Amino acid sequence: MKRAHEPPASSAGLQIEFLIKSKKRILLLTLIGAATICSSLTIIAPLNGDRSFYSDILSVITSGSALFFSLQIINRQKVKGLFPRLYALLGLGVALWFIAESIWMYYELIAGIETPFPSIADVFWLAGYIPLFYFLYGMLKNFLGTSKSMYFPLIVGSSIGLAMLANILFLIYQNADLSTSDGIWTYIVSSAYPVSDMFLIIPAIAAFIQLRKGKLTSTPWAYLVIAHILFIAGDIGFAHFTTMGGMDDLLWIWNPFYEVAYLVIASSLFWHKEFFTIDEKKLMKEWQEKNR
Repeated sequence: MKRAHEPPASSAGLQIEFLIKSKKRILLLTLIGAATICSSLTIIAPLNGDRSFYSDILSVITSGSALFFSLQIINRQKVKGLFPRLYALLGLGVALWFIAESIWMYYELIAGIETPFPSIADVFWLAGYIPLFYFLYGMLKNFLGTSKSMYFPLIVGSSIGLAMLANILFLIYQNADLSTSDGIWTYIVSSAYPVSDMFLIIPAIAAFIQLRKGKLTSTPWAYLVIAHILFIAGDIGFAHFTTMGGMDDLLWIWNPFYEVAYLVIASSLFWHKEFFTIDEKKLMKEWQEKNR
């Protein structure tokens, strides 16, 4: 017989649901606050002449925070099974981009080389697209799926995005100096970014459509989709400004897209770590404390 002071199961369920909603709200407010700070510092930086300093430091900090939580998840989940392997791919992509951000910061802040291009950092940035593509594709294939109702918006959205990227490729070709080896390498590396984005944009838009239809309601998955869209938007804007000419002083406008995207990934991974992974060492320690 249940004691009078014991709450019914439904009441406990409501308490857990309220707790999760409260933590979601706190996470979202924290993310908005951090994103506002990063964006504000990036906007203020040109006025103080410290554009490279703020941008590079913030990029390393934000990508480092995403990598930190990613390593924690990989350590807990290992890489056995589909779900852990997908998160391992995401972690690999974030790690490669963190290395690229660190190298870029070294060039600009320590070596004093302003906007080095192409550089070793580009190797790691471009390599990072590979695991991120497989992460998005794996998420879409194994957890979201596709339906006939999403074909039309997917075709429209992807066509617009691919048309913009194709236009950027054409502008890169027009502005390229193919008479020297350095010019050829610059053209190849410059073109590699929009080509890489072409592989990301279709699964990203497909996942976003499923998100809009309510088929992707879990906080970590939704945040990860949004983060990839921010990366693609930043790449498109940055490449477009670069190819237009005379816009170099405004390229910093796109920096917050990358910084906020890293923060969104970090928030997603933090949520996943807290609610979807098990800390075996912590559980063992608690068990030992209770069974002394």
